[in-house]
Amino acid sequence: MSNSALFAVYALLEKPETFNAFIASSPMIGHCTEYINKKAEAFVKKDHLNGRFLFMIYGTEDSRRVTEHVPDLQNYLDMHTPSGFISKLEILQGEGHVPDNSLSKGLQFIFSH
Repeated sequence: MSNSALFAVYALLEKPETFNAFIASSPMIGHCTEYINKKAEAFVKKDHLNGRFLFMIYGTEDSRRVTEHVPDLQNYLDMHTPSGFISKLEILQGEGHVPDNSLSKGLQFIFSH
């Protein structure tokens, strides 16, 4: 699941028009931090991000490749993304890698907007 979450983040950054919403549970950004950072820099310059969503989630007991890198990506998106794009990071206390309720929480976030 975490590698598919990494792919979801990549897909959003590379081709945001492919889907309206992206859910990433425990994305292993630490596998390729520099690459994702470069993609994020290009992503925030793209047009037509209105109506796109990213929901990322992980537990406090997750891998360092998640816990040390996902918040940095979220902070970067919060600071640089054009209006119309909505993203959220949820960190679950005491949960591990790929929390069980990741999908339901992601869907709730997306459909609440």
